[in-house]
This record gives sequence, structure tokens and C-alpha cells, in this order.
Amino acid sequence: MAVCVIKLNFESMVGDSNQSQGSVTIQLQNYGTTMPYAGDAALTETTYTQTGNAAQFTVPGNNVITPSGTWYLITVISPAGTFANKYQFVDGTNYDLTTAAHL
Repeated sequence: MAVCVIKLNFESMVGDSNQSQGSVTIQLQNYGTTMPYAGDAALTETTYTQTGNAAQFTVPGNNVITPSGTWYLITVISPAGTFANKYQFVDGTNYDLTTAAHL
């Protein structure tokens, strides 16, 4: 199964070189009470968190997740504030969150 690589740099995300540290959380959303699957594999991990001045995550694309209609809520917390947006990713594609379009 291919995956998506999600990257971000805190300084670029918040646009301030003095705000280069923070944390980011990616949470799979909108799968209800059903266990989400990517292909035949159950997604037992649906929340990912990293801290520092940059982050990189590997997640399954929303187009291969069952049930359909899922999205990721990405929350960035830095001294400049908290930013949260919804994203859908296509399996096998890499994304830079400083330029990726959100829902």
C-alpha cells in the first residue's frame, strides 16, 4: 500500500522566523463508530503528534480509507497561535502543508 508523506516547517507555516517551534497533531476524522481500514489493514492509529521546528508524517490517503468520506484535522500549535484545518490526501502523493490546499 502506498502512503502519503505530509511535511511542514513551523517557521514557514506561521510566517515568522521567531516562531519556529511548535507541535502538530494529525487526526483522522469522520469515520464514525466504524473501525477505519486502508485496504485490508485496520487503522489502529488515527492520531499522530510531533513537536519541534519541523514535522513529517506518513499516513494513508483518504481515497483508500474505508469508510469513505474521511478527512484529516491538522492542528498546529506555536507561540504565534493555534491553526486548525481539514485536509484530504490522495494515496501515494507527498504534501507540504505550507502550500497544500485545505477543505
